[in-house]
Amino acid sequence: MPGLAEPDNPELRRSYSSKEMKLHTCAKLNDDGSVTGKGCPSSLVVFGPYVSVPGRSEVQLRFDIESPRELQLTSDMISDSAKQFHGALDELLLSAHAKRSVSYRLHVFETARTLEARIGLRAQGPIDFTITNLSLNIR
Repeated sequence: MPGLAEPDNPELRRSYSSKEMKLHTCAKLNDDGSVTGKGCPSSLVVFGPYVSVPGRSEVQLRFDIESPRELQLTSDMISDSAKQFHGALDELLLSAHAKRSVSYRLHVFETARTLEARIGLRAQGPIDFTITNLSLNIR
């Protein structure tokens, strides 16, 4: 299609990991890049990286998650201080002690300032969790 950005353009290809993300105060970043949360409330637990994304880009969020209890997971992508909604993952029910791989992709039609991917968790009572292999890829 004329005018579309070349997917292999090195200026568009960027990757971010858990190291570039912000975390709820109940969560911590481990040396291996995993994120662990202990006693977290139902809330957003990972968010960021607050980067500009060129128009006509593909953005993909991937991660693995597990928890010792059943919980609900939500995730979405927004930008410009939550003024622009780009897309969301359907809410997922995660079984206790079952590692789940999560991945979704969206197309950004126009340049997005301060793109933020958010991961939220909800359960009855405090939440413990581990997120591994988190990546946000832009191309």
